[in-house]
Amino acid sequence: MPGLSFHCDLQPRRGAPEDALAALRSVCHDERYASRVVAQAPSYWLGLSAYPEYPFASHRLDGGVVIHLEGRIYGERPAAAALAEPARPIFREEDGADAALARWLRDTDGEFVAVAEHLASGRIAIVNDALGRLPLYCHRTAQRFVLSREIGLVARCVADIRFDRMALAQHLALGFPLGERTLFEGVERLAPAVCIRIDTARGALRRSNALALDLGAGGEADHS
Repeated sequence: MPGLSFHCDLQPRRGAPEDALAALRSVCHDERYASRVVAQAPSYWLGLSAYPEYPFASHRLDGGVVIHLEGRIYGERPAAAALAEPARPIFREEDGADAALARWLRDTDGEFVAVAEHLASGRIAIVNDALGRLPLYCHRTAQRFVLSREIGLVARCVADIRFDRMALAQHLALGFPLGERTLFEGVERLAPAVCIRIDTARGALRRSNALALDLGAGGEADHS
């Protein structure tokens, strides 16, 4: 499927290596698709593989923040204006930052993946919409983090990738793996409303569920 792919290596590297471009080209499913590196730094690259009409745009905001938006945010406000609201709290880690982001996600109708760069500090933040309408797949080790809309690209970037036997059994029994499992070991489908913050200078990654939908029993569980 078309969309964004992100690769972060804790070991510095110079620009997007050839294997990144090859990985992006591997998910160009027909002649209409094209791949390109959207952003790059010594420790990460962000790429896009898509057909020309695919909804993607980069927005430069105040404070040296660039947000790359795949998909759409619905409503009367332009996407850049809608994204300006979470741009500051998305990079903060103090109390209240996740609450501010959760309020924004709860009030924002859209199907999107947003990758934000804080150019001065080298920090990265990735967030998806409240319902996770655009599937995202990721793999994390102590040295590397890979995220993509295309599970095949994630698998390509993982050395010695193996099938998940339990996920295969679930798929055969039910037609899909349960929870965040995928058919590959160590590759998971990202939950909705997840915020991933990466400090590339320190090689630190923090992940939080900004907005958790509670579909369990409520206060009226004793009623019919």
